Amino acid sequence: MALRGWLGGCDESGYVPSQALADEAKSRLEARQNGRQIGAKSWVGSKEDVMIQPRRMVWIAVFLGVLWLMPKSARAQEGNGNGSLKVTSFPSGANVAVDGNDTGKVTPMSVSLSVGTHTVVVSIPNSGWGVDTRTVNVVSGNNDLSVTLLPVLSAGPMGPPGPKGDPGPVGPQGPAGAAGAQGPVGPAGPIGPQGLQGLQGLQGDPGPAGAAGAPGAAGAQGPAGPQGPAGDVGPTGPQGPTGPTGPTGSAGGGLNGRKEFVASGTFTVPAGVTLLSVDLYGAGGGGTDTLCLGGGGGGGGAYTSTILTVQASQVLTITVGAGGNPGTALNTTGGSGGDTQIVDFVTSNVLAIAHGGGGGMPYPPPGIACGAAAPGATGGAADPTALISHTGAAAPASGFTMNSGSMGYEIRGFPFQLNGQFGAGGAAAPANSTPGPQAGQGGYVFLSW
Repeated sequence: MALRGWLGGCDESGYVPSQALADEAKSRLEARQNGRQIGAKSWVGSKEDVMIQPRRMVWIAVFLGVLWLMPKSARAQEGNGNGSLKVTSFPSGANVAVDGNDTGKVTPMSVSLSVGTHTVVVSIPNSGWGVDTRTVNVVSGNNDLSVTLLPVLSAGPMGPPGPKGDPGPVGPQGPAGAAGAQGPVGPAGPIGPQGLQGLQGLQGDPGPAGAAGAPGAAGAQGPAGPQGPAGDVGPTGPQGPTGPTGPTGSAGGGLNGRKEFVASGTFTVPAGVTLLSVDLYGAGGGGTDTLCLGGGGGGGGAYTSTILTVQASQVLTITVGAGGNPGTALNTTGGSGGDTQIVDFVTSNVLAIAHGGGGGMPYPPPGIACGAAAPGATGGAADPTALISHTGAAAPASGFTMNSGSMGYEIRGFPFQLNGQFGAGGAAAPANSTPGPQAGQGGYVFLSW
């Protein structure tokens, strides 16, 4: 009976014991029948050890499968990478909102964003500074955004009235007009007053005395005759002299004109203009050849915004900085970006300037291994005499994944430069790679009056 129970339990788990175990079980049963005492606990323990072994093997296989799948899950999570966006502004302390959500931070600040396109709004509420909205493509790693907030301009007070102008010359006499058509017959006029008594006539010869007659009755007055036709229209008289010129009106407070320069030229101040608003962008430096991936990008051009006092017919020389040429060999520096400036044509005085960025530096420098940190090319210097002026951005720090030049200053909605920027530094490239190092972006000048 004990042997039958043990065999039934194994059949339920799909296990068939060996013949040796079956013989042992039979021997133990016979011994028990003969009066020998065999511990039931020992027999049950042997059966359980045999049954548990396949179950242990199944659990060990499951555990190894879980460990094999864990690295794949980790690698899948790594594919959903984010990028870090660093936002700086002038002036600093500006609020930053991303995709319509306030980050709760002010510049300078950093925020982690998913890789892709985001809308970034930089503003200082109730401060007199305009709102700046950008569309930024965030890539994995570090991303930088530099924003310059522009002041909100308002109309100035009305100027005093100008002096009275001199009278104009007398115009020539106009030609005589043609005779007009005869008008219609007018209605009969009223009876006029009685005329004066006429002069007494000469005395006649005395007639014979007649008989005295009775006095006759006074006759009725006859009707008035019809009115005569109207006379012809007379010729048109000569043109009168021109009246005096009225006083000049006051000058308005708004802008009257704008002009841009993407290449050098000259500008003559229009009549009546005494103030000229100018925005200047220096050119970016060129990139250079590098020994390995990283470093070598050109520096960005500076930005200057100010108001110049000018006079009518004044001639200004406008110089738009050219982008720096790229380096042509290892261990050579890229060309510096040209300065963008406004100069008085007569006196040669520099009225405003935005300096160009530095050329890309050789990478790696002596004593530095590939991929190690090294300073990039410097940005263009600011104009200390201008109302607003910012230095250009320096080229990014070196590293195995960075050969780019510095960012330029962005003009919203401007279609003629890459990403609407001016003065960005040229990208570097490892030697003998295609494409090679790039030239820096050119400068730009914008005038308004």
